[in-house]
Formats: sequence, structure tokens, C-alpha cells
Amino acid sequence: MVNKYTKVGDIVTYTLTLKNTGNATLKDIVVTDTNNTTGITMDKDTLLPGDTATGTVTHKVTQADIDVGTIVNPANFTAKDSKDVALPTKEATATVNGKAIVDLSIEKAVTDESGDGKAQDREMLTYTIIVKNNSNITVTNSKLTDTLSSKFFNGQTPKNLEVKGASTQGSLKNGITLDKIAVGHSVKVTFQMKAVYPAGTISGDRVDNIATVIYEGKNIDSNKVSLPVEELSLVDLDIKLDVKDLGGKGTTKGDGVVEDGESAEYTISVTNNSSVDAENVRVIDPYKELFLYKDNSYSYLSLEDGITSAKDLGEGIVIPRVKAGETIKLKFQVEFAYKGREVYEGDTIPNQAYLSFEQNQDPRRRSLFQISSLAATTDQKKDSNVVVLNVAEPSYTLTKTIRGKQTTFYPGDTVVYDIQLTNNSTVIGRDVKIQDRVSQIKAFESWDWRREEVKDSESLLKTEIRRDLFETGLIINPGETKNYTLVGKLKSDLKKGDVTNTAEAGKNLEIKAEATLKVEEADIKIEKSVKKRWVSIGDLVSYKIIIQNLSASESSVLRDVRIVDILPPGFKYAENSGKIDGKKVQVENKGRTVYFKGLTLTGKKELEINYILRVGTGVKPGTYVNKAWTETSGDRKASKVAEAKVEVINDPLFNSTVIIGKVFHDRDGDGWQDDATAKRIKVKTLTNQANYSGGFMEKDGERWSISQDDNEIILGDLNGKISEDSTANTIMLKRGIINPKIPGDIVVSTKKGTTITLKGSGEVIKSYKGSVKKGLSGEEIAVSRKIVKNPSYREGFKDVKGRRRVVLNNIFAPVYFDSAYALIKENESEKLKKYIENLQHKKNLKIILTGYTDSQHLTKRAKKRYRNNLYLSLARAEVLKEYLAAKLDITEDMFVVEGRGSENPVASNWTSSGRELNRRTEISIEYDEEITEKKLYKIDNSSYFEVIEIRNEGVKEEGIPGVRLATVEGLVMETDRFGRFHVDGVDDIPDRGKNYIIKVDKATLPPDTLFTTENPRVKTLSKVMEKFNFGVKMPEMKKINKEKIVEIRVGSVFFKTNKWEIKEDQIESLNNIADLLKKHNGGTIIVEGNADSRASNEYNRVLALKRAKTVEEELTKLLGEKEVSKITIISQLPGGEM
Repeated sequence: MVNKYTKVGDIVTYTLTLKNTGNATLKDIVVTDTNNTTGITMDKDTLLPGDTATGTVTHKVTQADIDVGTIVNPANFTAKDSKDVALPTKEATATVNGKAIVDLSIEKAVTDESGDGKAQDREMLTYTIIVKNNSNITVTNSKLTDTLSSKFFNGQTPKNLEVKGASTQGSLKNGITLDKIAVGHSVKVTFQMKAVYPAGTISGDRVDNIATVIYEGKNIDSNKVSLPVEELSLVDLDIKLDVKDLGGKGTTKGDGVVEDGESAEYTISVTNNSSVDAENVRVIDPYKELFLYKDNSYSYLSLEDGITSAKDLGEGIVIPRVKAGETIKLKFQVEFAYKGREVYEGDTIPNQAYLSFEQNQDPRRRSLFQISSLAATTDQKKDSNVVVLNVAEPSYTLTKTIRGKQTTFYPGDTVVYDIQLTNNSTVIGRDVKIQDRVSQIKAFESWDWRREEVKDSESLLKTEIRRDLFETGLIINPGETKNYTLVGKLKSDLKKGDVTNTAEAGKNLEIKAEATLKVEEADIKIEKSVKKRWVSIGDLVSYKIIIQNLSASESSVLRDVRIVDILPPGFKYAENSGKIDGKKVQVENKGRTVYFKGLTLTGKKELEINYILRVGTGVKPGTYVNKAWTETSGDRKASKVAEAKVEVINDPLFNSTVIIGKVFHDRDGDGWQDDATAKRIKVKTLTNQANYSGGFMEKDGERWSISQDDNEIILGDLNGKISEDSTANTIMLKRGIINPKIPGDIVVSTKKGTTITLKGSGEVIKSYKGSVKKGLSGEEIAVSRKIVKNPSYREGFKDVKGRRRVVLNNIFAPVYFDSAYALIKENESEKLKKYIENLQHKKNLKIILTGYTDSQHLTKRAKKRYRNNLYLSLARAEVLKEYLAAKLDITEDMFVVEGRGSENPVASNWTSSGRELNRRTEISIEYDEEITEKKLYKIDNSSYFEVIEIRNEGVKEEGIPGVRLATVEGLVMETDRFGRFHVDGVDDIPDRGKNYIIKVDKATLPPDTLFTTENPRVKTLSKVMEKFNFGVKMPEMKKINKEKIVEIRVGSVFFKTNKWEIKEDQIESLNNIADLLKKHNGGTIIVEGNADSRASNEYNRVLALKRAKTVEEELTKLLGEKEVSKITIISQLPGGEM
């Protein structure tokens, strides 16, 4: 007998053994079983006591035997004894076990509706599943499942499900139970699913599917069936903006400039660079926000077919379809108006259009923008380039005329120019320059100007000064006129010829205006002088005029020469006082003009003319100028204008006079009241002149411009201090410097002998000569120089290369895990590998793995390994990282691993299928993409200035107030606040003079005061005013400092964040603080340390101390150690803590 059987037809052989255990012989033996009911042949028919008989019988295995699993075969024995008595029947049973072999196979196939082997969007796919029983037993109650988990089947149920070969119950997704499959038989299942492309579908995606049959707890998977999606083209749209000004009304077309009332045409080009159509493209241009846009001037010009929406680009135009490769142009026109607007020179009109792409089209046509975005949106935007129109340039008229319309001048004459600059446009001019570089024509010995029309032009030449007209940064409104007066005195040795003087104006000095005068050589030399400097009412003043024929030939004769003499107001010609070479002559007197006519001058001969003027009773004290010149026949001027000045003082009577005087502090004890005024200060640039631009000079509250080419600048006079404690008078010279690192060598000099050289290296050299060296002048010049930055910025557009972070989400199906495990199920690694290969050229490419779990609590076993769901999710992401790194052959540093635990479930955690979807690791890809954008930025237009400050620290030997004086006649006087006194009407002065005595009362002076002049003083008086000055040297007084206490707070705005360096744009403010401290002779600076509210007090305290040290160092550079010693610098924390 065999032990096992496995298939139908197997032979089972049974062996029967019969033994006579009795004491009688057995006969008629019959043995039967289910296989042989007629009797089994035994080897013996009769058995003696103790004998044994054997026989065999076989059984062929049937399917029923295999299905039952065992064969139970009973055998029956009958016999008779020797007496023919039938013995009772006996039975023996044999059992044989069968061996069940289970072998189920499952095959799956798919066909697409179009038959092209690709799963097109919304195409129906037909799936066929065949489950075959290859076992040796009939399989009952097996379960067939297909979860349909592909992202292309999201939310669908199978259509047209049909099962052949078995009775079924249940659903395919949750499992169909097959009641019975006979051995060798099959069950065929067919159904249909629609492939629907989700967002993010790209070329290379596949629709994968696997079925599973489950029998007795064992899962048998089918083959994976897979169809690729069709090749997809991403929608890639570009938007470009162009603009063209249309010209008209005398304006130029296409020059990029729009005048008042000019129109411009804008063209927006939308191009589809992809191979699929784009739908619902919205284009916007906010034209109403354009600078200078004229209301209601918009007009739409395009005639593109298919645009059914409103044609207002300000609200947006929707283009229903932009075909693949197509460009659609949208044109519109607007007008610009200046009226009522503040339009500045240099203003621009920028414009930019925007494209908005609505994602409500065929999912295959996913926008490039959507794939690149951080989060999927339904509306993506793209900006056009920026186009810029310029406003019109202002137009100016510049005129320059010689006042009085005089065109002929002689050496030594004064010339007055009137200059006018007018803005004729509707645009506000800014950064306008004007200059008149008198210094370059070398025809004038002195010149000056004012920013106005000066009637009394001669007042501009009271001091010997040379200032070119130069101004920058002017703002000139439409219709406004800037007036200037320029006065110059021609050189006395100027040769005959034309002198052309040119004024220039405009942003780049492009406008020019000229005025030409003719200089004639003088035929006659004329000089005029007066005997007295001070005169009084009623005085007779003698004048002398000398004229000479300038011809080199002694035979030259000038005939019919006349002298024209203009008398000062109130002066009258004394009859019969005129003399020529000592001989009386008759003169012609017409009003204020006196004529000496009919003169004859031979070569090189001089004539001396003398005459007397009387000072009229109506003349007031002041300076009076008498002018004279010569003329030849035809009223032709033949010489320069000669002048003589007198000072009219208080009116004495005929035989009385006036005494004036002063009691002064004679500091140097020389008996003279020294004048501390620095005369005729000049600044000369010795080196690097080309490194300087124009600037200005500021003195006594007035500001005068200087030109770029002035290497020698005459600054005029600078008064000394009125007392030791008073603030020094200053002149500030501020010039632009191109390279602040190489300042030139500068020399500052005065007429009295001070010379100070400022070397570009920082060295200062001082030298003295003349009256300063001799101690006859009280001037004390100090000079400082500093370089100051003038921060200035303007806005502009530039192409900026940058990067944006592109995040690709939902490109790959998540990797799912069994509950509480972090083991990977095989899936889309090949697809990911292909995608990574295509993106290898991207910058900072990263694969982001984000692990999630369901909300179930971990088992004890799982807790020991993962602690909690957060760690489990992180572990899943780590496992996937290791797997993908090995599978894709890439380094692990390309991965970013994140664990989120049970956050962000994608399905319900109340069902097992939902929890299965939540146990996942999502895969996304990030990389940097290079982009070029038009960005608004600040252009540094900062400039630098060299500031030279000239101070006169010299102290005038000031008058002493309240000093009593007396005369021998008993007259008592007291000095005024300036130390002055006077005696009116000293009478009865004979022609030979009169001695007069004045004495200072020492009791009215401080003790120990010493006189440096006589006291009393005796002088002989005449009928002319006399001075009595008394010099005293006063003892040193203890100084009581009563200066105002100055407290200045320096906040964080002065410093860079969390730094102690002073910001560059605050240096000028620190300069102002230094000036204030110097003015008040010291003060207190409080440096605050509130750098960051998150910082500790200790941090802020240290920062405040460092800042205080920086302030001290900078002030030392500006003021010097001596001045800084008068300043207290302390640091303070927020809340007042020191």
C-alpha cells in the first residue's frame, strides 16, 4: 500500500494477510473489499492452524479521492471450519492519505480604446484578468482584488464588470469571492476604467495596474500591466511690450520722448511657444496709472478675431485661445498731458503689462507656471518687460547784454552785464547750471556778480574780488526768469580790441549767449587826485588832473581836447579857480559837469589842471567820487575815467572843528589800535586742479558760486573777533572734488602777510611776512579742510539675474507602507530616475521625501523601535532615501528628509483603506531656476565736496566802554560801548591852529591798567577833524565761563545695525554737531545703545561704549584734541541706564 497520492490515476496496492490463529483448519476462505467485491485471490484456499495466507488488490485514485484527501478501504473475511460451519465475518481497514497541491495563476492584460498602446486623457481602458486553477484540487472561495490605486483612476469604480467561470459576490476593489474553480479550469474577469490625467501629469508618466488573488491567506499578484500617457507639451507663454511715440505738432516721431499733447502707441505681444493651444489668456495693462496720462484718451486699435470681451486693457482683455506657435498683438493708444502737473526734467513714464493664465482647460495642457509654482493655483501671472518713455526736455532762452547799450570802452572802465535765463517750456528744469567765466578772458582786473538785477552796480566792486558767475542745481519753473548782474573793471593796461564774454547755461551748459565790447586804446593818459581825504561842509577842496599825450612821437599833436569832469552831488565849482599849468583859464560849468575845452597836447607833453570845489551845505557825511575823462572831436572818448574820492565828515562851523577819539585795549602795547581784519584773502590751488568742480563761497550769510576752473579765488576781507570770547568770523569754501583720495595742495594767503599751505598729504605749512610778521596786524588766520560725502541716489531699471525656487509636487505617486512598518513596496523608482536624469543640469537640485503615518497608536513592539508616529514617519522617509539612493545611484546629500507624523491626512483614518493611503511618503523635487528680471534699483549719484574753513581768530584791539575823559576847559566825556568819544564844535581856532589837551581818568579803568600812549595828550587843532586815541593795556582777567550747556543725543540712526561704525550718510550730521559744539565751546554727547530689543542690556551696554569711542575718534579728527577735551561723551542704555 502507497503512503501518499497526488493525482488522479495513481494506483494504490493493498496487501491482505490472513492467519489462522485457531486450532481447526479453515476452508472456503473468501476475502472482499470495495475494490473487489467478488473475492480476492489468496495464495492458499485452506489454512491449517498457524498457517498464513496472503493476497493483493489495487485501487485507481479518482478526483473524488483527491478532493476528500484520504482513502479508507475496509476488507471482509469469511470461512468455514472443518465441520462446514460458517465462521463470523471479520473486517480490517486500511487508510491512505492524499497530498493536495494548490497552484493558482493570475494574468492581467490591458487594451486601450484607440489601440495606439497609450493611455490618452479620458480614454477607456479594458482590463482582462484570468485566474486559472493549476492545482490538484478544486479551489473554492478564492478572492480576487484590484485596488485601482493609480492616480489616473482616482474616485472611479469599474465599468462593465463581467465574470465568467465562477459565481461571484463582492466588489473588485474590496475583493470578489469566486465560489469554485475546478482543477484545470479558469475564471475570466473583464472590466473598464477611464484614464483621467490629474494635475501635474507629464510625459513619461504611466498608468500601472496589478490584480491579486487571495486563497487560504496567501496573496498571488498578477503581472503589472502598464500603459504610457501620451506625449504632453507644456503651455509656455511669453508677453512682450513695445512703445512708440507718435510725434506731431512739431515733435519728432519715435524718439522716445513725449511732448505735451503727444500720443504713444503700445503693442502687447502674446506668444505661445508650446505645441498646444492656450486658452483663456487674460492680458492687463494699467494704463490709467501712467504718469501724465490724459483722462479718456485711451483707444483700442487691434482687430484680433475671437476676442469677445471688453476691449479695455486697464480692466483686462481675455484672449479665448492662443494657438500653438501663434503670436497675438494687442495695440492701444493713449495721450499725455502736462497741464496741471508738476513735470520735472528727467522724469520718465514707465509701463508694464501682465499676462494671467487661467488653468481651466484640458488637463493635458498644464501650464509651465503651475509646475514651477510652490503650490498649485488656478491663475498664474507673467510680467512683460518694462518700457520707458521720457518727458520732454525743458527749453531755455539765455540773453546777455551790456547795460546802457554802450559798446566802446577804455582800459580801466567798468562794464555792467545783465544776464537773463528763462524757461520757455512746460517742464520744470532741475539741476540747471549757469556760468560766466570772466577769469578766462583775461580782460578784467576785478569782477563780481549777484543773483538779481543790481541797479547800483558799482557797489559790487567795493572790494577787490574776482568771482566768476557759477551756479548749479538750479530749479527753474515754467515761465520763470533768473536774473543776474555781472560787473567787471577792465584792466588799465588792456590793449585795443574786442572783448567777448560768453555766458553758458543749461543742464550741460549747452546754451550760450555772448556780449562783445570794443576796447579802444586811450590817446590820452589821465590821472586825478585830491589834496584832502576828509572834508567838511563849506570846505574848499582842491583837485588836480594831469593829462598826457600817449603818442610815442614828440611831433604828434592832439587838438581840440576837452576834459569832462562830473562833480559829486552837492559839490560846486569855485568860480575862477580853474588853472592849466598854473595859468587861469575859463571853464564851462553846466550843472554838475565842468568842461575844460580847446586843449592841445603834443607828444609826451603833460598838462596839469587845477580847480577847487566847495562842499555844499546839503551834503551829508559819506564818500563822494569825482570822475573825469577826456574827449576829442566828435565827442570821442579818448581816455579812461579817472576818479578821486573824499570823505565828508560832520559839519563844523567856519572856525570850529570836531574831535573824535577812542580808548582802546592795546594788547600788543605798540600804541596803535591794530586792525585784526584779514585783507584780500586768496585761495589758490597748486596741484590737481582738474580734480575739482564748481562750488560756492559762503561769508556773512551770503553765498557766491565759483567755477570749476578757478584755481585762484579772491575771497575778500574777513573781520577779526570783537573779543577773546566771541566766535571767530569764518569764510567757507565748498567745492566739488571728483576723487576725494587725491586732494590738491591749497595755499591760503592774505594781503597783510599770512600764508598757509594745506598739502594734499595732510601736512599744514604756515609762514608770515609783511605787517603780520612785524606785529602790525592783529589778524590770526586758521584754516581747516575736510572731505564730505553728499549722498544722492536716483532710481533706474536694470536686468538682474536671479534664481527662483521651483517645486514640483504630485509628480510621483506616494510610496505606501504597511501599518507600523517602514519597508518599501516596489514602485516608481525607474520613473523617478529618468526624471532626475533630465534635471541634472538644474542648480541645487533636491529630492524632498516627506513621511506620514495614519492616526493609529503604535503597538508596543513598534514603540520600542520608533517611539511615536513622528519618528515612524521620519524613519519611512529615511528608508526611502536609502532605497532610492541605491536604486538611482545618486548621493544621499541630494535628499531632504522630513517627518510629519499623522499630519495632513489624504483620506479618512476611520477606515482601513483610508489609513493605508495615509501611511505614505510623498516625493517632490526642488531646484533653482535662473531668471532675468527688470528691477527698480537705486543708482548711487553721491558726490564729494572739499570744505575749506578759514577762520580769523585775531582779536580787534577793541574800544573800552565807560571810560571818563576831561579837557582843561572842564568838559567831561564818557566812551560809548565801542570805546568812542567825541567833542563837538571846538570854537575860535585861528589859522595857525590851537593846542588842545584831553586826559583819561584812570579811576574809570581797572586797577593796574597801563597806558601805552601819552595821558594826557596834547594836539594842535585846525579846522579839520582831529583824532585823540588812547591806548591802555588792561590786566589779565579771570575768565568766567558762561557758555550755554549743550546736550546732544546720538541715536541708532547714526550707526549700522548692531555695529559701531558711523553710516556714510550721517558724516555730514556729525560735521554739524562738531560745528555746534565748537560754537558753544563744548557740551555733552549721549550715545544711545538701543541696538536691538532682543539683545541683552550687557550687549547694548558694550555696543554703546564702542559707539561712544567711535564718536570721540571722529570728533577728534574734526576738532582736534584740544576742542574734544571740552566735550563729555557718555553712553546710555534704553530706559536711561548709564
